[in-house]
Amino acid sequence: MTTRGVLEKPAGETRAEVAISNPDGSDTELQELGFATTPAMLAQSTMTYARPTDTAAIATFSPTPQGPVRKIVIYSVAPKHAFLIAFGPARGALSMSWSPRGRYLAIADGDVTASALTILMPPH
Repeated sequence: MTTRGVLEKPAGETRAEVAISNPDGSDTELQELGFATTPAMLAQSTMTYARPTDTAAIATFSPTPQGPVRKIVIYSVAPKHAFLIAFGPARGALSMSWSPRGRYLAIADGDVTASALTILMPPH
């Protein structure tokens, strides 16, 4: 969806994508993550990057009839692969952090009723 499309339909569905650009700004590629979202949900996405493995963990949302679903996607830059590693009802805050070598991803999420800390070794 273009900026104009977002302004005309702020609640409209759009593809979830990640933009990969060269440091000099000469080239930008859009890679689809494989699901739909809305501009407002996409704006609330967060990302953490692991330099040692050239991998990003992206937490975003997708609309469903039951309410928003949080999706955590691992994106490996060099092979340009995206993997959905976790999803569930969006509740409360979420924080993610990679281990120093980028092999493990810690995910803390929850609200006033429950919280969880999950440590994963995602595919690269």
